[in-house]
Amino acid sequence: VGYVRQKGSTVRAMRVAVLAALLAAVALADPNCTYTSTNATTLVSYFYDLSALSHGARKADLQYLDEATGHTFYVNVCGETTEPCEPAQSVCMDTSDERLYGCGTLASQRFGDGEHGAGGFGVSIHYGDGSLCNGGPPRETTIYVNCERVDAKGDPGYISSVVEQTGCKATLWINSIYGCGVAMGDNSSDDGDNSGTTHIGWIVVIVLLVCIVLIYVVAGIAYNWLKHERGVKLVIPTYVVWEALAHKIKGALCGHTYSTVEIGRAHV
Repeated sequence: VGYVRQKGSTVRAMRVAVLAALLAAVALADPNCTYTSTNATTLVSYFYDLSALSHGARKADLQYLDEATGHTFYVNVCGETTEPCEPAQSVCMDTSDERLYGCGTLASQRFGDGEHGAGGFGVSIHYGDGSLCNGGPPRETTIYVNCERVDAKGDPGYISSVVEQTGCKATLWINSIYGCGVAMGDNSSDDGDNSGTTHIGWIVVIVLLVCIVLIYVVAGIAYNWLKHERGVKLVIPTYVVWEALAHKIKGALCGHTYSTVEIGRAHV
């Protein structure tokens, strides 16, 4: 009876551990900060994850001073700036006379192909619904995140330039390694060599499996510790279950060997 109760408790603990691993894997991915584009000519899809260009509350924004106008732009991709624009914005502009203007809200964020097309070399982000421009239309911002694999500053990305246009529209360029798309595979019908491409799905599966194994081991050791197990039984989660399985395998193998020997003797 004691074995049955322990086995039932262990199974429940394993289910909780697996569920926790699944939730953790889902939490790591931010679908609102990813984009996939497909090249119409090569039919190769490219995956972009710009989460590293985003930050939490009270962290430093990406910023750039437009020396031509004296305006400073603050950006938080897939988030809202620490610079206190009202209401909260993803792009905030501080003028030379220290007035703040919103240049695009998070709710209006839209991804698109980069300025060089869908070739894996960049992605565009459009923001709208900013502060009204001199009583006219709301301010807008287009950001081009271009591929730059080597960043001497060691940052995930930096704003390289800003162009302010008439009609209260601005265009910003961010250079970042996260503007380099990850090839997801060639969907064309030819039999070319696709060994250089990476399937993002397999990466997700591997990470998920590793998370499940780690959580299973840690949760199992914690459970065994609470049950006052020590030695081998402590470091091997669900030791009783694995021990029973090992005995069954051993019995099956020994039984098979015994049967083979008996058959051989009968033939002799």
